Amino acid sequence: MHGVSPRALAAQEVVPYLSDTYPKHHLAAFSRGTSMSLNGMGNVAKQWAALLERLTVRTDLHSLLLSEWIGDLASRGHLRQVPAWCSRCYSEWTTQALPLYQPLLWMLQVVRICPRHQTRLQDRCPQCRKSQSVIASKRVLAGYCTQCQTSLGMTSLLEESQESLEMMLWQQWVIQVLQELHEASGTFSWKGFFENLALCMRQRGSGSKLAQITGFSRDLFYIWLGRKHTQGNRILFSRLHLA
Repeated sequence: MHGVSPRALAAQEVVPYLSDTYPKHHLAAFSRGTSMSLNGMGNVAKQWAALLERLTVRTDLHSLLLSEWIGDLASRGHLRQVPAWCSRCYSEWTTQALPLYQPLLWMLQVVRICPRHQTRLQDRCPQCRKSQSVIASKRVLAGYCTQCQTSLGMTSLLEESQESLEMMLWQQWVIQVLQELHEASGTFSWKGFFENLALCMRQRGSGSKLAQITGFSRDLFYIWLGRKHTQGNRILFSRLHLA
């Protein structure tokens, strides 16, 4: 294995080839701060994906972006601010000598538990209690803390705490819906959904009828329509289970 840190590799092989609009001299701050956007669907994510496809001679890296999960729905508010992981997955993969990686599902803010183990996702190292850098400044193996290099496969006391039945049922529903969205990726448009919803809400009595049929509050529909690029997206999954 080459003794090169991810950040040094990115600085030499990726950053010089990005567009001039990218703040190339801010790589350190970007790596510790807003670099979770690399999992998103904005210009930064698209630039990195396209460049990495060219450098690695692969054609499927763009499929790792958030657009594969939520289509053309505005991406703001969906991603976590820092990486999260399932310690039991890491432990099992290590024991079975399988590759360690971060599924995009773990990066979605609305996902709080591992669908396989039904345990809470972690976002702090069990040893140093620090969050993880997306692009590490040190050479560190996948599945190990980017700050102190402790295995993230260790189980913390926080993870062992029991979630409520309501939380578990909601998370199971959220993950099922996300999987359905992933399977339907590219076959529908959220733009059309919001346009049709707006048309429906403008017709007298239709809003009340739609609320009655779906079991959702009319206020929720208006939030989606009026703030669908900000607050509306963040509560798209978090409030549906309350209806």
